[in-house]
Amino acid sequence: MYHVSCLRHRKGTGVSFKTTLTYLRDREGLTQEALAERLGLSRSAIGMYERGQREPDLKTLRKIAVYFHVDMNCLLDYSGDSFSSSFDSEDIMEKFLSLDPIERIKVDAYMDGLLSAH
Repeated sequence: MYHVSCLRHRKGTGVSFKTTLTYLRDREGLTQEALAERLGLSRSAIGMYERGQREPDLKTLRKIAVYFHVDMNCLLDYSGDSFSSSFDSEDIMEKFLSLDPIERIKVDAYMDGLLSAH
C-alpha cells in the first residue's frame, strides 16, 4: 500500500472529516463495507462518518489514520497553521470525486508535482 497524502495541508482549508474519509476510502477503491471490515467497524458507522452524522472516538480515529498511513492531525485539521483560503475546499473535493478513476490519478499526480516543488 502507498502513502496517501493528506487533503488538509493547512488549518482552515474547510475540508471536513467526512470528506477526507470519503476521499481516502475512494482513493483505495474500497466500499464502505470493505473499509468497515478492515477496521473492525460496522458499515453503518462508516456511512454515518461519511455523512457527518457521527464522529469516531479517538481509538477509531487512530485505526483510520494507521490504515490510510496519515497523521491523525491530517484527519482532524489540527496543523496549527493559520492559512486563510479563498476557495471552497468542499466544492473542489466534490469536483474531484466526480472524475473517473483515470482522471483522478492524473489530478493527484499533478498536485503531487505542485507540492513537491515547494
